[in-house]
Amino acid sequence: MYPVDSVPVVTAESRAAARAVLGLEQDAFVIGAVGHLEARKNQAAMHRLAKRLAATGVPVRLLLIGRLLDDSSDAERLVAKELGDDPMVMLTGQREDVAAVLPAFDAFLMLSNREEEPIAPLEAMARGIATVSYRVGNMADISPPELLFGQGDEEGVFQCLARLADDVDARQNAGIACRAMIADHLSPAAILPQIEDAYRDAIRRSRFSHMLTDAGVAKPD
Repeated sequence: MYPVDSVPVVTAESRAAARAVLGLEQDAFVIGAVGHLEARKNQAAMHRLAKRLAATGVPVRLLLIGRLLDDSSDAERLVAKELGDDPMVMLTGQREDVAAVLPAFDAFLMLSNREEEPIAPLEAMARGIATVSYRVGNMADISPPELLFGQGDEEGVFQCLARLADDVDARQNAGIACRAMIADHLSPAAILPQIEDAYRDAIRRSRFSHMLTDAGVAKPD
């Protein structure tokens, strides 16, 4: 469950404050993600997309919150070095104030090669941040269709990011759609009946099935 009603939507003020904390330009188009710097999270693809956007004249900054793990492979360390050497990229390392700096994002990317139920993109979506994702894990079920792409479809993601960078209204509408999807699919009102149905099904299959009533579970005598 994700109680979206308790999560504040990004405002111009919270966006400016988060960028001030990070030292990011107020007029930059900031894209990025939250997660360890590892091959599974696919920051290399994010870097390629950011460089393509920059080549079209977009004042893009790639913001990556997370750290390189101690047991990282040589390939992962090489990617991390390339990211760190690029002035367009901001590597913050691991932070304890992610909720406070998330408003700095214009677009959140979920380009993982493998996921199940990632948390960070849900937080971004709940804040009303346009979240562009590969069709991976539960993102395939809760992402607005126009922001969802097949695994490895960098061209589709690039075209989407280019539209978001060029049109503030489109970016805001995408964020609204993301928040609405969280509310529709992950709010307590949506999830609790599913949990109740699962318990009812378990009881129905058990030796206590006779206790199941339309109103709930009858108390034992």
